[in-house]
Amino acid sequence: MTQPKWSRDPECLLTVMPNGEGVLLHLTTKRYLSINATGVCVWQALQEGPTSTTTLVETVVKRFAVETDQARTDVLAFLHHLEQESVARPLAD
Repeated sequence: MTQPKWSRDPECLLTVMPNGEGVLLHLTTKRYLSINATGVCVWQALQEGPTSTTTLVETVVKRFAVETDQARTDVLAFLHHLEQESVARPLAD
């Protein structure tokens, strides 16, 4: 099964805080989300363009030295949260 690529809403801006956490601000809705350092890592990868789930997981594994299964669980949960908040979405094949 092919993993979808994910895309962020270009109307969202990321501000990274000194502690490594971040805040996403949606410029249209004026809503914001607080995200942890892992979320910042994933969002920064999405800023480079549509990115596969596999690539996002690999990025988290390299950055935080966590097991692949744990990274996959965390990345998928974060992506689905972003989707629910309408700030990211999976792209159709």
